[in-house]
Amino acid sequence: MASLKLADGVRLPVDAFVSRLLARLRVSVQSVPLNLPSDISALMARPDPTPTERERIAVAVDDLMARFRGIHRSRRRDLYAPGNNSEAIVPGVTAAESDELYVVLDGEGVFLFPGESDERSGLVVEVSSGDCLRIGRQVRHLITSVDGQPLRTLRYIVDDGTTR
Repeated sequence: MASLKLADGVRLPVDAFVSRLLARLRVSVQSVPLNLPSDISALMARPDPTPTERERIAVAVDDLMARFRGIHRSRRRDLYAPGNNSEAIVPGVTAAESDELYVVLDGEGVFLFPGESDERSGLVVEVSSGDCLRIGRQVRHLITSVDGQPLRTLRYIVDDGTTR
């Protein structure tokens, strides 16, 4: 389950209070049950799935996530399945032109929402398998794994139907 990590190391579970705080940043977090078929789970355990295997994983998660609002309007999805994941999954701080929805498939990681003056400090949300984050467009963020352990996410680029 996702938690908000404070500067002093205190962790707050994502409850109604933390959700309201994150909403001010245009970020929402929820947990979803990842009841994936065993063959898909086995593919996710591989250190470097082939493009065909990545597509099978993505389709299985698509089916699971179909009930969530906005997924059917996604323009694109990317499966991040790096090998040792010692570096950031998305190198550097990014801010997409559309909303993004990240589904954490496996592992533990951190989403950093940096402050204006320092890209390495700011709001930190710790995530693990089954956590789902929706990040508003133009919200700056950085994603890393924890302790160099594998982290696999499926990112949906969501088309909200507005003109930009």
